[in-house]
Amino acid sequence: MLFSYAVENADEELKAIATGIIESNNNDGVAKWLRENVRG
Repeated sequence: MLFSYAVENADEELKAIATGIIESNNNDGVAKWLRENVRG
């Protein structure tokens, strides 16, 4: 299964097709999501 995420401050069209919304990139949303969801 594929998932796609958009940040809170993304374009509305992109957010409408995303699987989930993560915190704004202004608040390091991508880095936080990676830290919480990617195991290395």
